Amino acid sequence: MRKPYFKRSHQCWYVKISGTSREVRLDPDEEAAYRIWREIVEASSPESSVAPVAAVVEAFLAHAAGQVARGELKQTTLDSYGHFLARFCNAHKGLQIRSLRPYHVTRWLDSQVGWGSSSRRGAIIALKRVMNWATVERIIGINPLHGLQRPKAQRREVLIADAQHAAMMGAVDANYQERRAAAIRPVLIALRHSGARPGMVAAVTCDQVSPDGSCWIIPEHKTRRTSGRPLTIYLSPCLQTLTRIAAAARGGQGLLFVNSRGAAWHSNAINHRIRKLRMKLGLPAGLVAYSYRHSFATRAILNGTDVATVAELLGHGDVQMIQKHYGHLAGETEHLKAAAAKAVKRTG
Repeated sequence: MRKPYFKRSHQCWYVKISGTSREVRLDPDEEAAYRIWREIVEASSPESSVAPVAAVVEAFLAHAAGQVARGELKQTTLDSYGHFLARFCNAHKGLQIRSLRPYHVTRWLDSQVGWGSSSRRGAIIALKRVMNWATVERIIGINPLHGLQRPKAQRREVLIADAQHAAMMGAVDANYQERRAAAIRPVLIALRHSGARPGMVAAVTCDQVSPDGSCWIIPEHKTRRTSGRPLTIYLSPCLQTLTRIAAAARGGQGLLFVNSRGAAWHSNAINHRIRKLRMKLGLPAGLVAYSYRHSFATRAILNGTDVATVAELLGHGDVQMIQKHYGHLAGETEHLKAAAAKAVKRTG
């Protein structure tokens, strides 16, 4: 914030908010004006004990943006932080750091109609990330959200059966003349046949297609830090054909899949289109874009693919994530019966 200045026409001291044209009236007396100005500066500083939560959030987001620029944080993670933090700050305008308590978070979360455990978990992660960072940086002395528990991540049990996928494709084909309906079709096919994360399908580019068109080679991905190598997504014959068609339509440049406006897909937009199809067809409420990835893994295991190979196809560095999250075999009694019979079958 700039220093105060005297306006003769008003016979009063004013200050202008940095980056805006907004003027704040202080006081006709110079000494009083500078005292008020110093109080405003102190209150707007994240280092102040009376600073609003929004000031610390703003400082954290600036730090996180620097991490994105250095490749230390994904843009999608920053976007997620920003989404939840903005909503919290808008609901708690003027709340000071010294007054912040876990109660403010839980009461706010309880007011978010329609939020499930995933959204609640994401919001708590974002808020705790801010306060942990501010504590480490000595911006605040004590973390006011220490001890706030986040919900455990829930397994996504809803899988997409062949008939359900066919129904969604049929609903898209019925409205194929609608540009937005047509644009989601190749995305659904790619999700079904690759097992890739929705964000990865949305971001894959033409130059990431291998020369023979048999796979996508993704240089930067979620597990790059642990694997130390690019992720190779091997394509089924159907997806190889779709990839060639999409790359030719793009002239071999830019994103492989684009929306009806020719712009990039985003995970939220893909889920929005799937949600509309789900509601139209009366499909299970938990069916989302990520369900395709879990369905891919489960289908591969039930078809006899070993867990290590499934882990490699999905880009995991080990089999633990597959065993923990992607098996979904508890209800597949026929598969388990066959496995038990095979385990005791005589070989000679």
